[in-house]
Amino acid sequence: MSQMRRVLVVLGLAAAGAGTWAGAAGATHSGGSGPPADFVQGTGQLPEATGGGQFHFNTRSGPVGEDPRGMYYAKEGIFGLFTFTAEVKCLEVRGNVAFVGTEVARAQEGVNEGDPVVFRVEDNGEPGARRDRFAGAPGMNPVTDCRNPALQAALTATSQTISQGNFTVHDAQP
Repeated sequence: MSQMRRVLVVLGLAAAGAGTWAGAAGATHSGGSGPPADFVQGTGQLPEATGGGQFHFNTRSGPVGEDPRGMYYAKEGIFGLFTFTAEVKCLEVRGNVAFVGTEVARAQEGVNEGDPVVFRVEDNGEPGARRDRFAGAPGMNPVTDCRNPALQAALTATSQTISQGNFTVHDAQP
């Protein structure tokens, strides 16, 4: 990816994530009980004023992040600049917050195949709309981005509340 394109991607994703962090809630939809796997599932939409678009997660791993798998899909995100599908390479779940490292598998707009993109998803219960939070940014290494403290801090600072949809984050106990 060219330096100029990377800068534009960073600025576009940062603009979409310009909301402030509201802090993590103490409970998840599944409350730690349930299947013996960590997962992030669901679809969310950001407010049109901050970029809009649809974002869908279907990902899981073992209870300590082993064997991550699944997909992420963005449709017309960030004012229509981003449409792509990414394969999950890294998943870290802590309570109601998940960090997901991905590698773009199919690119239509805004990114190239092979680009690393990292996400933060915060599940604040039912309903998800106007409660759950989301942020994404270019990554560095899709296999380790979900555990990168600098990326986690940046995503936490830029996450914003979804206007529609619902995310479920499950933190399985090892």
